[in-house]
Amino acid sequence: MDTQRLIKKAQALYPNTDLDITKIQLNQHVLENYGFDGYQIHYDDDLIIIASKTERGHFYGLLDVFSGNPSTTLNKAKVEERGLHVDMGRKFFSEAWFMDTIELMARLKLNTLQMHFSEHLGFRIESKRFPQIVSREHLSQDAVRRIIKHANDYYIDVIPSFDSPGHLQVVLEAYPEYLMENTTMGLDITNPKARSFIKEIYDEMDDLFHTSTSFHMGADEFIDFGKYDEFPKLEAYAKEHFGPNAKGFDTFVDYINDIASHIQGRGKTVRAWNDGLYRIDQEPTIILNKDIIITYWTSWNPKMAPVQTFVDRGHNVVNYMDSLLYFVLGENAGYTYPTETSIMTSFEPDRFPNRHETCEGNLEQRSKTLGAMFSIWCDKPEALTTEEVALKIQDPLRAFALKCWHEN
Repeated sequence: MDTQRLIKKAQALYPNTDLDITKIQLNQHVLENYGFDGYQIHYDDDLIIIASKTERGHFYGLLDVFSGNPSTTLNKAKVEERGLHVDMGRKFFSEAWFMDTIELMARLKLNTLQMHFSEHLGFRIESKRFPQIVSREHLSQDAVRRIIKHANDYYIDVIPSFDSPGHLQVVLEAYPEYLMENTTMGLDITNPKARSFIKEIYDEMDDLFHTSTSFHMGADEFIDFGKYDEFPKLEAYAKEHFGPNAKGFDTFVDYINDIASHIQGRGKTVRAWNDGLYRIDQEPTIILNKDIIITYWTSWNPKMAPVQTFVDRGHNVVNYMDSLLYFVLGENAGYTYPTETSIMTSFEPDRFPNRHETCEGNLEQRSKTLGAMFSIWCDKPEALTTEEVALKIQDPLRAFALKCWHEN
């Protein structure tokens, strides 16, 4: 561990400090009670000693020292993953915006940034393979590499998010031959060429995000999941490939498994939204890949599976808790902007959506909960400027970070 490099990295986030850095000492302790990224600060005469078992833990201890708010109690996170999701598909966010946001995340000890770069209103990263799908306002691949490096320098993993087979309106406007009939933004998942086309986009973006450990494949809001009978093509495909008892939703699950297997074969874990999976009105013939991490955001529809179902089937989960953690521009779809008070009062990383309420996690759920994510969604992209977004998320994001970190 390069102590001086680490000290200077933390000090750069608090440039006005006049602390004598020669008095700081980093000790590596391998103790189980340090948990996720845990650390403890000790004082020995004029020395400041930070103990941790990881480099990131030492970095977080240094942040406390340089912020002027060091505590001598053991500090550790409740969950391993503490993140921010940014819908940059509907609204363009500049490289400078991401750089500033990454530094804010580092100061708050958040360690995951999810860049949701494609939506029905835009595709916001340069594609060299398919330039016609790219929106006018977008980040170059070189800019994305700089963003990823800046994040990684501050111990933040960057997760790419490319939603399919739904939310593909901009992509499919350029390639209408792959559009599912009776939809405006759904991929024809019965068409092998359409699947191959989408895999090529995943491949290009996966190459770009090569330091990432995970890829979010979306898999939400493809169609109205209660109306598969309006899409007979899906059921016909299922019966042809999976047997006479197969249904349209088997084709959907098969697509998810197909894309997941493709991405996993490139060395990444795969994530998917919960709303279309294991619904209580469906009994698929095809079994969902249990290694897919479920990002659980809602159970507003009574047919949606509770989080316990995913745990029972062997999935790890990440808590997106839409009612408390969704910052939706324009407060669209009945959402209100999250506040510091609402999060401090009601949010816990293991408290998941239960219809329009919340439910406490049990011990089994806690063991399968990787973390939690605060999300910026740009449903009405012109409702706020990017500068206003940056300002308005600071207090609720700080509260979110605290609730993911402090034990008491």
